[in-house]
Amino acid sequence: MRRELLALVITGVFLLSFLGSASAFSLRELGEAIQQKYQEIKQKYLNASNFYQEVRQKWLQARETYQQIKNETNREEALEWARKVAGAGINITITYLEKVIAKVNATTALTEEQRSAIISELQLRIEWLRNRTQEIPQANLSEISNITHKIRNYWQNHRVAVKRHVGKILSVKINWLIQKIENLTERAEAKIEELKANGTNTSELEALLDDLNEKLDLAKEKYEAAKEKFENITTLEEANQLFREGRDFIREAHQYLVQAFQQFKQLVKEIKEVLAG
Repeated sequence: MRRELLALVITGVFLLSFLGSASAFSLRELGEAIQQKYQEIKQKYLNASNFYQEVRQKWLQARETYQQIKNETNREEALEWARKVAGAGINITITYLEKVIAKVNATTALTEEQRSAIISELQLRIEWLRNRTQEIPQANLSEISNITHKIRNYWQNHRVAVKRHVGKILSVKINWLIQKIENLTERAEAKIEELKANGTNTSELEALLDDLNEKLDLAKEKYEAAKEKFENITTLEEANQLFREGRDFIREAHQYLVQAFQQFKQLVKEIKEVLAG
């Protein structure tokens, strides 16, 4: 989350240099609204996770009691908690998917077509899960077991696609930042060429520019490596490892972009000093 906030800060700095104060204020408000919405859904997911753990413990205790003393009272209590834990399990899965949807909505770098396709797919999964909740109230212990088994298999089959979607979000975000810094770099390079054409000694500026471009190239390499890892997420067996490796490449790319942006600020400062004479 800290990395996402840093990305938003960097983005804000970029846009602030090209837009008026009113526009910048609107963008800041938009960023705050997006973050607030994401935090609300994240908290909802954490609450669902905690509730699931509590209910699961109650269910395990009730099941153990029923196994020790198999009477009608204990059976009914075990059934009640089995239904609750099944419902809580569905709810935590739904809230996780809602959290992914919130990430998709917050990722402005996605095209409308990409955003719509991902959200539609995730909403279909949410709808399937919600339909399973309707089977729970009248289910007996055996049927509850079948429902939870069905949900587990469904989630395992679709978790691969979800991880791939999350990877795509991370890739698109970092590529958007790369393009922003690249555009700024091109403008700085054009200014250096202009100064050089006017007879100004630009050797120090060019050295800074070379270092900046080197950081950008390294960020691009890490981005491409991450994108390849995420695109190769096709099986459950490899999904977690490939996602971790891709995420690590994204983090490395982000670090290079932070360094590149620091170089860019230094370059702009020195260009201004040259222009001031």
